Amino acid sequence: TNKDLRGSTGISIITNERKYKQLTIGLGDQYKAVNRFSSLSTAFSRTNYVRSKHLETAYKTELINGLYAEFKALYCNQSPLTLLDLSDDIFSPIDSILDIPQTDNFEEPYTKLETRIQFTWLPFQKFYYKKNNKIVLGTDYPTVNFIYRKGFPAIFNSEVNFDYAEIRVNDEFTIPHLGDAKWNVELGSFLNKENLRVIEWKYFRGSDFLFFSNPLKSFQMMGPTLTSEFSYLRGNFVHNFNGNILGKIPLINKLNLQLSGGASTLIIPEEDLIHFESYIGIARPFRLWGELVKFGLYGCTSVNSYTGSTFELKIGASSFNPFTKKWDY
Repeated sequence: TNKDLRGSTGISIITNERKYKQLTIGLGDQYKAVNRFSSLSTAFSRTNYVRSKHLETAYKTELINGLYAEFKALYCNQSPLTLLDLSDDIFSPIDSILDIPQTDNFEEPYTKLETRIQFTWLPFQKFYYKKNNKIVLGTDYPTVNFIYRKGFPAIFNSEVNFDYAEIRVNDEFTIPHLGDAKWNVELGSFLNKENLRVIEWKYFRGSDFLFFSNPLKSFQMMGPTLTSEFSYLRGNFVHNFNGNILGKIPLINKLNLQLSGGASTLIIPEEDLIHFESYIGIARPFRLWGELVKFGLYGCTSVNSYTGSTFELKIGASSFNPFTKKWDY
């Protein structure tokens, strides 16, 4: 309808001789999601997209064993989709049919120059060399990530001016005879927001009606989406008993059922938001088109400083990665 074929391209040069190095350069003119971690319903909303003409570059390397550094620079012009004709768009009626809330957007195009520095630390990382290439085996300790984003004003007509810092810690471990557990904790804050656009806010993936999403990356009882320009603290935990509980009950053990449970929290003090949720579920693995998929039924409950206490039943699906030999959650 709009005759607006768009896209992006990029090239990466990677070497792993003695230590990892990667250089990436890309450019494009495309429609990009404002909230890259949106719920399924919000992902279909056309208010969640902007046109982005961008040029970006990145360099990643291992400084010392287990400590990785990555530098990214992004220069782009972002504009709303108000000039597009969406009358024939098959997804345009979805916003009203599903009653999807509007994603905060903007009315005028603007130019942005943003840099991003990330340090990733895998303490006591295990590795070995094979034909001078470093093969990483991972670590037995929590992984730590530190991220710093900077929006530069005035340079190349850039109109933003902000500073954002974030620290993440995540780990997974096995409890003998009780299964596997995964967790992550994240703390972030805008140190400077003199000219901070809504697209640069922090986005949290919300929940979907009836669908149980990955509890390490989303909330089940939060609503479709949540954005904030304030400091926050979040944590996610999931534990899979992998048949260690139900597999010991006579007759029920013939059903190959697996029990799991977990909890998540999000705290934004400046918005007086305190959200806590927990869940418990029963799932069963199936082989679908040659791949293992685990379908489950989950009971979810939450306490929220805005909405009070709630409870929902949800259906979820988790895929098995044959390379890592682990489930998504």
